[in-house]
Amino acid sequence: EKQVLWIPKDKRDSIKKVKMSLGTTRDEVLRKVKAEHSPYKILSAKLGMKADSPIWEITIKDQYDNLQYINYDFLK
Repeated sequence: EKQVLWIPKDKRDSIKKVKMSLGTTRDEVLRKVKAEHSPYKILSAKLGMKADSPIWEITIKDQYDNLQYINYDFLK
């Protein structure tokens, strides 16, 4: 089964591994972004880590050309 790895910047910290099946897929999170924020354009969707929790980091533009950064929990 596929896994996602988060490799810390500080080499003293451990690598975090999570099975893909335990997390929200990219398509699922993009559908949620479209439904909740009605973005003009989705610029990026990438996995990240915040306070030791895996997240999706989404960057969108609104109709006024403003950037917005949205985080969603990766784990279901």
